[in-house]
Amino acid sequence: MEINKNCVCTHKNCARHGKCDECRAFHSAKGDKTMCERKRKKRQDTEKNTVSQDS
Repeated sequence: MEINKNCVCTHKNCARHGKCDECRAFHSAKGDKTMCERKRKKRQDTEKNTVSQDS
């Protein structure tokens, strides 16, 4: 398994840190989103708000 050195998760000591497949499987089994999925959504929401304010 390749380790993602650009992992955005703040839980640096997690056994799954940088192991995207393991992390996604773990969180989806619990019905949660990964940190990168949450940050991606937050960024997309921010971009939408910026675009709508420019209009």
